[in-house]
Amino acid sequence: MEKHIAIVVDWFGPFSFEQARAIARADFADGLYMLIGKVKYQKANPKLQYIGVAKGLYARLGRQHHAVPKLTRDLKIWLGEVASMGIPGRKRKVVHTQLDLAEWVHSYFLDLPLNERKIVNPRRRQ
Repeated sequence: MEKHIAIVVDWFGPFSFEQARAIARADFADGLYMLIGKVKYQKANPKLQYIGVAKGLYARLGRQHHAVPKLTRDLKIWLGEVASMGIPGRKRKVVHTQLDLAEWVHSYFLDLPLNERKIVNPRRRQ
């Protein structure tokens, strides 16, 4: 019988692009990030468009990121880190599998339009 997995992500934001880069440089290493905004021709309210995972959030949040140019208006960024149980005030080292699973869960179940590769197939448990 498979056990359920619970992953808790602490999200911080919303930030502008410049704020997110500065905060990521100062306070984050590995983590998740969400891009919220409007794509070309979108008239509705800004919505969650993309979620990603990075070993270095500061480096990943560059203008060369493939999803950033697609968000033409109202871009806001949220930064997340996987929280784990442990001694208060201390965090266990987050393994890559936890980050990957957290990214996939958000992408797949929220059906995010800019996460094409993550929403095609359900992820297999390892």
